[in-house]
Amino acid sequence: NEGGLAIFGSVVFGPLVGAIYSKRRGFSISKLLDVGSAPLVLGMGIGRLGDIINGEHHGSPAPDFPLSVRYTHPNTLGEFDRPVHLAVGYEMLLDFAIFAVLMRLRWKLPHDGMMFWLFGALYSFGRFFVTFYRQDTIFALNLTQAQVMSFLVGSAAVWVMVFQASRARKRAATQSSSDAQEATDRLALRHTGSEALQDRHHSRRGARFARSLLSHIPNNDPLEAVEMRTRGASFKVHLDYFKFHLVQLAIQVLV
Repeated sequence: NEGGLAIFGSVVFGPLVGAIYSKRRGFSISKLLDVGSAPLVLGMGIGRLGDIINGEHHGSPAPDFPLSVRYTHPNTLGEFDRPVHLAVGYEMLLDFAIFAVLMRLRWKLPHDGMMFWLFGALYSFGRFFVTFYRQDTIFALNLTQAQVMSFLVGSAAVWVMVFQASRARKRAATQSSSDAQEATDRLALRHTGSEALQDRHHSRRGARFARSLLSHIPNNDPLEAVEMRTRGASFKVHLDYFKFHLVQLAIQVLV
């Protein structure tokens, strides 16, 4: 009852020291916090087993509660032969439940660091209410030190998670818009490329037709009339007037 920050010392300053170490070594702080959050809360739950055995952290009296416990060993650290709430047992169950949630959600959250802040929010919320079943010294506002720390840490964790979720949604919306624009550009490029291929194809056909047409027109006598056959019909072309105009018209029609 006369100690310091108790377990919140490890919850707050442990990740802080880890973040400083990661910064100096060039690691990703957010990813390291995510990786360490589940083992941290699991270790906290295992540590509570020792508290239960020793009778540490006195629970509030519970004479009529069917799940109350009595410490009967004469050397116990708990309240001897009095029915009390097993508050540290409640916290152990809380820790194991948080561990299960974090393992369920590992690598599924949309932003790095959210798993750690989720751990902070869940633990702070649970610890705030579990402390009502412990006999701890009142610190401020009729709350214990652990409850005040739970409120501060939990509020900060919720704010950070909301901020990260908002950033993740904006990033997802931007990415979706970018993907849609990229798909539209690919379709337009494909359509433009198809039109360009068609234009080149028609240009080649027009050039071949022009060369074929000119090959039937003799160059030695510009006044000579040449008989052309197209689709079974016969007609005569007078070279002095129609030679180049006919070729240009054929190219324009085909292209």
